[in-house]
Order: sequence, then C-alpha cells, then structure tokens
Amino acid sequence: MKTTVDITDALLEQAKELAHRRGCTLRSLLEQALHQLLKDDADRKAFSLRDASVGGGWLTEEASARSMTELIHGTYDRPFP
Repeated sequence: MKTTVDITDALLEQAKELAHRRGCTLRSLLEQALHQLLKDDADRKAFSLRDASVGGGWLTEEASARSMTELIHGTYDRPFP
C-alpha cells in the first residue's frame, strides 16, 4: 500500500543515512521502525498505582462531619500555627 507522510528534511536525511549504513532501503528501515514501535506499545503494561490508603478511624469528629472539599479548603482558611 502506498501512502504519503510528511516528515522534516533533517529526519529524512538521518533515516536515509541509517538505511545506507545498514545496507537496506528506506522503506524497509521505516517498516522495521514501525514494527518495533507497535511491538513496544503492545508490550507496555498499563500503569497501576498501588493502593497506599490507610485504615480509617484517624479523623476527628469535626473532620469526619465535613466533605473532602471542605477539608481541603479549610486547611488554607486559617494561618498555619
């Protein structure tokens, strides 16, 4: 299949030089690069953040009666001691 791709002149020159050094065509070099990129992407595992939460029971009665938004904004309403 033929397609047209716009790439910078400098990148094209580097790719041509690499293809020449490897003794292959620009087409095969680009195909190899795309295959490798697609393989790397397929092999990449999704990032998962471990659960680092702690058990409950540490909030005061005043804090547990408030919403998270109130707790966050309340932290900045008064000067830090």
